[in-house]
Amino acid sequence: MKYELVDELRVTYPVSWLLEIAYIKPASYYKWRKNNHKREEKVRDEQEIREHKKTWLEPFSIRIKASSTRQKYTATD
Repeated sequence: MKYELVDELRVTYPVSWLLEIAYIKPASYYKWRKNNHKREEKVRDEQEIREHKKTWLEPFSIRIKASSTRQKYTATD
């Protein structure tokens, strides 16, 4: 969260000043910036997979409900 804030404010204020105020080591901030695109790409990929599963698997899904007296599971439509 601190890294994102520094990244947003870097266009207005000097990065060195922001890092000092936030108690962030410059090396960790620049490492975060270098790897940030990988994290964003991973989030996008995971979202696409979820949407794909929802689109293609939902028509075939079976609802499962537990029996109240026994722990048997039965399929219902």
